[in-house]
Amino acid sequence: LGLGFTCGGSRTRSPTPAMPSVDEMAVAQARRKAFEAKPLAFVETPNEERARLERLKEEDPITLQDAANTSRALVEAVKVGNLDELRDIVSNAAEGEFLQAFVLQAMFLALKGVSLELVKTLLGYGVSVGHDQFREAIHVICEMTTRDNFSDAWRIVQLL
Repeated sequence: LGLGFTCGGSRTRSPTPAMPSVDEMAVAQARRKAFEAKPLAFVETPNEERARLERLKEEDPITLQDAANTSRALVEAVKVGNLDELRDIVSNAAEGEFLQAFVLQAMFLALKGVSLELVKTLLGYGVSVGHDQFREAIHVICEMTTRDNFSDAWRIVQLL
């Protein structure tokens, strides 16, 4: 363990990555469980997310690109009203792949589209309508309400 060989055949100690503490492992496990239960819930402040993205930009640009692609796919599925695609995207995503701005945009599109099923699904995945960006959500629903979508609009207002 941790032993390497030099060209001359003598043993040298290679650096061993530090093992996470019990507390760090417990926090990681709690975050995983929270993600499994509510994958679209925000677990970071905007500043924490920004710092994480800056770190990824330097250390792991592929993971950063995966997060951007997954987040864009989420928005696109909501934009076209494809509930099955939305479910597939969420079920196949990894923790940290849903960026806050995209989650907010997806929810706003669902509200603006007066899509009861999309709104219920996003809420079920942990989107919080208590976020500052949704202060005017009821107003948006009212603006978009027609005779044809009145029933769904009313149910969405009740959910908010």
